Amino acid sequence: MREGYEIYEAYLDGHQAEIDQGKDFPVEIRELNTMLRRVCRARVAKPPNSFPSGEKLWIKDYKENLLSEPWIIEIIEDLDEDIQPIRGDVARGETPEAPSVW
Repeated sequence: MREGYEIYEAYLDGHQAEIDQGKDFPVEIRELNTMLRRVCRARVAKPPNSFPSGEKLWIKDYKENLLSEPWIIEIIEDLDEDIQPIRGDVARGETPEAPSVW
């Protein structure tokens, strides 16, 4: 059983600078232990990078495929559930291949 959190890759798209610099940004994730949606400000790192209090972050594409190795997420603060983080594909005016199941 997977532990930690999962995120659609579209929520990381457009945030490469923040990821590379270790800066936080708003994301929508799902807690795997409760399967609840969570909107938060977080820092994300691609292995081998990490954070001291980081947890596993599983990346999903639109076809529900997982990357073979989890990334790391460090949650800074929870945000209002009404906030909708920007997905990179939507910001570019693209339509996802499959609808979100979240």
